[in-house]
Amino acid sequence: MMQLFLTRYSKQLAFASLFLACITNFYLFKYIFELNYFEFYLKAGAVVALSILLLELAWGDLEKNDGLVSADPVDYIGACLQLIGLPILVIGYHLDSRININIVKTKKFLESIAVMIFAVLATSGLILWLITITPAQYFVNLFCGAPSRVINSSNARIYARFTKGLKLEWKLCQKNDSNRFDLKDGWWDASMRHKPIKVTNAFVAAILLVLNWVL
Repeated sequence: MMQLFLTRYSKQLAFASLFLACITNFYLFKYIFELNYFEFYLKAGAVVALSILLLELAWGDLEKNDGLVSADPVDYIGACLQLIGLPILVIGYHLDSRININIVKTKKFLESIAVMIFAVLATSGLILWLITITPAQYFVNLFCGAPSRVINSSNARIYARFTKGLKLEWKLCQKNDSNRFDLKDGWWDASMRHKPIKVTNAFVAAILLVLNWVL
């Protein structure tokens, strides 16, 4: 019975958990750290930058995990857990002396301390990002991801290229058109399709920048 309830109302429960996490963070930051949670979110550049750097190193291309900008809270939570889980897994394997035998061969005192510090900072940064940034990020992405979702549902393909120096040429090709563009002729796909994370983050950056100016 409980499993059926969780399955049927998984989206509602996931949405509620993200909302409650934001409320919890708000009160924790206010009464324990004496900080405004939303101001922290707007100004948490260092935490976000460190996390994104580590995530990019492991994922190579974050577009592989497009659940990060999903409107479905279940998909979003799962994507975030996978997002930080992979770098932590990778770091763990690299530091496992049973797998990486070079650690044993070249182990030095200073290197050991550096490795331990890096592992602690990396793991702490990712977990801090998951706890403090992820809940609020869902609601920001829910709004800022709308343009990306519209773009990805469109049949339009816009191709562009430079001709005769700095002259920009563009053409529209819809899904059922017979026109084809050879990328060897200098054309590139300017449609912004299949790049939901980059498009969403562009809008997020713009919104947060405006909010920082206003607030």
